[in-house]
Amino acid sequence: MWKRKGEWLPWYRARNYQGTLTETEKRQLDAFRAQPMHPAARLESLPKEVQDHISGIEMELFDKKLH
Repeated sequence: MWKRKGEWLPWYRARNYQGTLTETEKRQLDAFRAQPMHPAARLESLPKEVQDHISGIEMELFDKKLH
């Protein structure tokens, strides 16, 4: 059902996968992967405190590059 010739499969759908994911969990991952965009793909969509934390990390990195 999943594999067509030359089609890429996610790691949890590979034939040799030996993990503990149930089929329901795999379907949840499939549904998440099928979304057009990751929910946190845009900085504006993140909570303010997360935006501030990311900005702080970026500033630290910028400062390290200057020295």
